[in-house]
Amino acid sequence: MDEILQKFLSFEEIREGNSFSSIPPSLAGIIIYLKHKILKEKFLILVSSEEEAEKIKCAIEIFSGKNSVNYIPPLPLNPYEFLPLPMGTKLNIIKCLYFFQNNKSPFLIIHSSFLPFPFPKIKSIELKLNDEIKYEELIENLNDCFYTRVPQVQETGEYSVRGSIIDFFSPLYDKPIRIEILIDKISSIRFFDEESQKSIEEIKSAEILPLDFNLKKFIYEKKDFIEKKITGLGGKKLLSSPHFCSIFSLFSLEKEKRKGNFFVAYYGLKYVLKKWEEEFEKLKEGEIEAKETGFLELPADDFFFQKNEKEFYPDFRLEPLSFIEEKTFSLNLRGIGIISQNMKTFKDEYLQLIKDNFKIYLFFSHPSQEKILKRFLEENNLIFPKFFQGDLKENIAIEDLKIALLSSSKILGEPPAKYKIQISKNFSYIDESYNKGERVVHNDYGIGIYEGLASIDGGEFAKIKYADGDLYLPVEKLYYLSPYPKIENPPPLDFLGSRTFYKKKKKIQKTLKSTILELLNLYAARKISKGISHISDGFLLKKVEDTFPYEETEDQMKVWEEVKADMEDPSPMDRLVSGDVGFGKTEIAIRASVLAVESGYQVAMLCPTTLLAFQHFRTFKERLANTPIVIEWVSRFLSKSKQKEIISRTKSGEIDILIGTHRLLSKDVEFFKLGLLIIDEEQRFGVIHKEKLRTFKKNVDTLTLTATPIPRTFNMAMLGLKSISLIGTPPVGRFPVDTSIVPFNPKFIRDAINYEIGRGGQVFFVHNRIETLPQISSLLENLIPNFRFVITHGKMPEKELENNMLKFIKGEVEGLLTTTIIENGID
Repeated sequence: MDEILQKFLSFEEIREGNSFSSIPPSLAGIIIYLKHKILKEKFLILVSSEEEAEKIKCAIEIFSGKNSVNYIPPLPLNPYEFLPLPMGTKLNIIKCLYFFQNNKSPFLIIHSSFLPFPFPKIKSIELKLNDEIKYEELIENLNDCFYTRVPQVQETGEYSVRGSIIDFFSPLYDKPIRIEILIDKISSIRFFDEESQKSIEEIKSAEILPLDFNLKKFIYEKKDFIEKKITGLGGKKLLSSPHFCSIFSLFSLEKEKRKGNFFVAYYGLKYVLKKWEEEFEKLKEGEIEAKETGFLELPADDFFFQKNEKEFYPDFRLEPLSFIEEKTFSLNLRGIGIISQNMKTFKDEYLQLIKDNFKIYLFFSHPSQEKILKRFLEENNLIFPKFFQGDLKENIAIEDLKIALLSSSKILGEPPAKYKIQISKNFSYIDESYNKGERVVHNDYGIGIYEGLASIDGGEFAKIKYADGDLYLPVEKLYYLSPYPKIENPPPLDFLGSRTFYKKKKKIQKTLKSTILELLNLYAARKISKGISHISDGFLLKKVEDTFPYEETEDQMKVWEEVKADMEDPSPMDRLVSGDVGFGKTEIAIRASVLAVESGYQVAMLCPTTLLAFQHFRTFKERLANTPIVIEWVSRFLSKSKQKEIISRTKSGEIDILIGTHRLLSKDVEFFKLGLLIIDEEQRFGVIHKEKLRTFKKNVDTLTLTATPIPRTFNMAMLGLKSISLIGTPPVGRFPVDTSIVPFNPKFIRDAINYEIGRGGQVFFVHNRIETLPQISSLLENLIPNFRFVITHGKMPEKELENNMLKFIKGEVEGLLTTTIIENGID
């Protein structure tokens, strides 16, 4: 490798020049490395393309080694989008700045899109063996650096505390660190394995690298300054956030001078400055948009940097194209006519280079490439070049120096990717819900309380408390545990020395076996029993078909014919109708119900929620308003006396169609002559619930409606136990669902809601964090004062929740601000 460098250094223009034209990126990387070798200083390298950055980085690393070059790519979002920077992106920037600022890495490549952003000073907290530090002080430092306390450290940015031992996982290391403090002094520092939790290597020092650009305490110290600079509802929300996880993650709290003790090299000066200018303009546009909404006012000029060539004056300028300027050097490069994976072109070019007295150096990034090329050269009786390991991305031939640097990737194509195989032992402690004091279930011993880890004779164990003592389970066998569901009145702890849990398991296994046999017998009986042969040429059915206000789709008609044929057949129907929301499944159910009623039978429709049952009741009533069919529903919205009356009329045969939730499964609900069972969204019910109603009449026809069939039902359809029909086409004239994934933007939200209200529509606003629903409500009230909406979530009193949902269903309000609770029952 030194031979190559000496050849370059023998060329005065390379040794003395500061400005070069017509330089490919890989050659630029080599020249920058040579300048660093001569000047013994750090280099900040500014580029305008990610591809150029990769080529320069790889070229420098060939000579200076891996991890000597760091790269900050363009940011994936604009800070005015009010979204937190992805943790991986943030940590990369923090590490890049830390290594460069603290002289741990001599080269930093920055994409020009990052240039409007400040370079905050990143300082780590160093811990050395025998350092004096209080236990509480170390925990405070970890909190100040935004580390998260967990029961067991598994991921970067976590820490845990067990007695005098503190574990943490710094982004600087591949393995987490274990610190032991005795009498306010660090007595040991070790790496440990995050899976086995066993210590693996003793070390003399470790560093805590912050997970954000500013320490938590520094942010609080600057709170007055922030409040003066940032206003609006979003500003208040940001200031009240415990982690300041949005805009402040992207920059220093105050603009500071960024030029330091390093040289600046531009690759493509005008392109870099242009990108810098464009990125700052985007920030200004973001500032204006945010200010228009009143959501956030944050002056871009106060926090970001406009294009300023003087700030980063080019100590070295390398240009990809030719340009004429005083004291600019241009190397006499030779074109290399090698076509990737075409060995004939390689052989021809190789022979020509030898003929022209070039010294050839061949770089390979994977050992397999070296073997292939050596074998090819040997088979073709060609002189061997000098081989070097290194990921050179381009072929370079310099006439002035008579040297050629050839890339194996450009000759053979890219090498095979290196895959890192993660071996998972499926330990339960990976689950974040595993906390001390919570109940767990051991496969053999039953319910106990997890009390954390304990060290015994060098081994590490999970301590589980039982009614009659403690169990110490080796961490390698944590897969024996599973979390116990969090309920208000949990069962008592099991006894280690008792067979009670074993008996419980056996009893459950017996019950499951019994249930499975019942289901098998049921399906066998349905297969051999004679069912109901419904009459399909009745007057009422014809009238309902003719009065359908829309044009049926081809799929809808096909499915209806399949359902009708099943119901005419004397064998019991068991058909699954699957189709997207709004594709016409309910109309199939209505027609099937009319067919059953007109044949002299009753219909039961089972819905997963009260609200969905009400919606179906309303739809059936409207659709069959001009028929003599009697439709009712049962729910807790009705008084006890009304429910009793409906159940009585069902039993006597007065009610034709009864719609309800699993209230229909109660012992007091009896049908006079049940002929059709309709189950809507069957994935919301337990197996026993569905099969229980079916056992009332083994010959009852069953129609299941769903947009998302569960694997069990779908598997039954595939095995032939159920028939399946698909409605795959939307109704005529229906627009497809328009899904847009956009950053959080108050202006976008305001415009979208106003558009929907303006056309007489309604709006779901789904925000799946109950604790921050009031902030979103306040945002909507400020953004759109005339927007009438209600709030629903799972912790709301049941009556209030249902009343609010009914207001939305009946159109009394225009919007529903809710959590994902709506997936349990809104049409």
